[in-house]
Amino acid sequence: MDRSPSDPNADGHNRASSRGAIGVVLLAGSLVPSPLVQAAGCSVLSLWLAETGTVLDHWIASAVRAGIDREILCVFGGAGAPPTSPEGAVGVRIVQDRTGYRGPAGSVRDAVEGLGLSRVVIAEGARYLTDDLGTLLEAHEKSGADVAIARNPDGSPAGLYVASERSLALIPHAGYLDLKEQWLQKVSGAGMRAIVHDLSGKGSISLRTREHFIRGSFEASGLRRPARTRIWGAGSFMPGAGRRGVVAKRAEVSSDALVMDSVVMPGARIEPEAVVLRSIVMPGAVVSGGDELVETVAAPKGRRIPVGADTE
Repeated sequence: MDRSPSDPNADGHNRASSRGAIGVVLLAGSLVPSPLVQAAGCSVLSLWLAETGTVLDHWIASAVRAGIDREILCVFGGAGAPPTSPEGAVGVRIVQDRTGYRGPAGSVRDAVEGLGLSRVVIAEGARYLTDDLGTLLEAHEKSGADVAIARNPDGSPAGLYVASERSLALIPHAGYLDLKEQWLQKVSGAGMRAIVHDLSGKGSISLRTREHFIRGSFEASGLRRPARTRIWGAGSFMPGAGRRGVVAKRAEVSSDALVMDSVVMPGARIEPEAVVLRSIVMPGAVVSGGDELVETVAAPKGRRIPVGADTE
């Protein structure tokens, strides 16, 4: 495959190609839910990431900046709850994959069938993109390739592609087909050209685990990467020890609580002398006074899912 480095001089404003309509497909579900989905009980796309909104809000903003303001499809399948579309969002649709056995590539083809799109951005929804989506589209168009495959600065897959209409036509109308192995193999076998595009910045940050989500939230909020904060034992809380985390403006956090390396979402409440370390506190969740929440996802109605160091 060819390699297309990111262009640091691209202004990011010469967007959607005049050669045809472009759509975005966010893959938002799987047969086996990620550790974060299991703990949170909802789609990652529905989770608040920063003051600018949910994970889905960030994807919509990325698409709009790239000149895509129609056909943003969230393809939901498998286990767990479907994502919710932001109120007033234009061109955003939640599409359920009712078959459950089409695989990622099959789900993409089914979702865009008949929409007349010349190019489709395919993305794993449970990611936070730090780079400009427009530079990937430009690299794909300028190269003349059928497929552009995004790669993170560390060499890992970014879970992000741009596909031509004819490359998607290689996906059969029935049966299972994944993206990385089977579809790309079909693209190569048909003599079509694919390029690898290196993302800049932090690339595309996975949001599949508690630890990854906290990192992505810090990045989206412009904060330094969370550290491995020391854990004090029970009863050793130090009043006024401080706050270092992503705390929503509409969250209620006592000045006598300790919040470190955590994400506290709108509508959450943390009471006096509570300790929250490397955790996610969801809307409606309450951390009572004196409680210690360590490496846990706290959901409403007292639901607590300790997920430790997060392994997939």
